[in-house]
Amino acid sequence: MSVFKYRKIFTRDHTLSLAESWYFAHDKGTRVWTRRKKPLTPPIIFYMFDGAIETWHSVDHYQWIQDALQKELANNKNLVNNAILKYEQKMARVKKNWKRKYLNSVKEFKCFISDYTLAVSFFPVWYYAAVDSRTLPGIRRKAVEIREKDLFYDANDRIIRSTYTHLYKNLKNFENVILKDEIDNPPPINILKKRKEHFVLIPGHIAEIITIRRFLRDNSNIKFISNVPKKNLRAYKIKGQVAFRGKAKGRVKVIRRLDQVNKIKGGDIMVSPMTSPNYLSAMKKSAAIITDEGGITCHAAIVAREMKKPCIIGTGKATQILKDGDLVEVDAEQGVVKKL
Repeated sequence: MSVFKYRKIFTRDHTLSLAESWYFAHDKGTRVWTRRKKPLTPPIIFYMFDGAIETWHSVDHYQWIQDALQKELANNKNLVNNAILKYEQKMARVKKNWKRKYLNSVKEFKCFISDYTLAVSFFPVWYYAAVDSRTLPGIRRKAVEIREKDLFYDANDRIIRSTYTHLYKNLKNFENVILKDEIDNPPPINILKKRKEHFVLIPGHIAEIITIRRFLRDNSNIKFISNVPKKNLRAYKIKGQVAFRGKAKGRVKVIRRLDQVNKIKGGDIMVSPMTSPNYLSAMKKSAAIITDEGGITCHAAIVAREMKKPCIIGTGKATQILKDGDLVEVDAEQGVVKKL
């Protein structure tokens, strides 16, 4: 029996509707910029846990899409520029809606989701060109520039959430666990509550309220690769990349979702899978910032340098090891976090 391996790429506090579009971009959406045969395994498995979505990419597909992109770039140096142009053309109508508080009807909402799903087909072109060292420097700079400026996820997420609560008043705080095919008739609140706790999604294949441990036990041909040790998590030393130098001591506050940012008080150590502009108020109050994900150009790194706050990024496991209330020392000179 073949075993399909998946690795967690990022964790985001955004809606399942946006997750579905990201899946489309890696599945059917790849046809718009490459005709190469892709692996048959589902490219992504999404796991909603405690209100945030973990995105697990197929190791085979992740490598395939990067290799396919490099082959296309070798034949077409304008691929990134062309993809950006087509993306902007298809996003023109979507961006007009970003100025609004919400959309007024289900019909309008469906058109909005359809428009951004088609547009995101081009997103992987510069997303992967920006992170692959094989990309020619000039092309890579352009890809990094558009990736850093793009507001696709934050802006669309805001409209999706506000529209759901406008159309369905009782869905507040559960906007992120509704699938795009459920716009006409969202599930009852008791189902949405369970989804927010544990929910596995492979669009077009699986949409099940289940813990990831149970899912993996039931699907022995799927393996999640983790760099977190199975034992002695609390004593495990956390290492990452220094985004801004400095040292700090304080109590940990783990922030996985936007509705948790108010947990941060002055002097706390903010620990998060990632950060976004919506987390700025918490970042300002924190004594230091630690993230699971990101590189030197990620949001957390950029903001930490602007705020001159000790910051360690790309730990891969801080949110799994550290808990609210832990007293830690952040050594952002060496890139190490120690539990005291």
